[in-house]
Amino acid sequence: MNSKADIIAALTSKNNKFACAYAENIISESHETDTWYDCFYEFAALLNHSNSLVRNRALFILAANAQWDDENRFDEVVLQGHALVLWLALVLGGLGFASVFAVADR
Repeated sequence: MNSKADIIAALTSKNNKFACAYAENIISESHETDTWYDCFYEFAALLNHSNSLVRNRALFILAANAQWDDENRFDEVVLQGHALVLWLALVLGGLGFASVFAVADR
């Protein structure tokens, strides 16, 4: 894995085709391993990016990493005002409504 700065630079590249392919690779790997979970906060920061394509990439990456969230980092994203994003990430991540309500009850 590259440095976190390199990863963010790739995901925010003006070459959208490259950035999308890079994100798709992260998402694919995230379904199988928690390797990318270490970059959770960097991905979450992209939810505030000015470019909606970058925000969408971040959302799908976070959704793919939801299964590895043993440290309740999604809760921190909610506290930063991204409750809707959390809900979408959990649903898109395949955790279903039961998990959404379980998180909401905390």
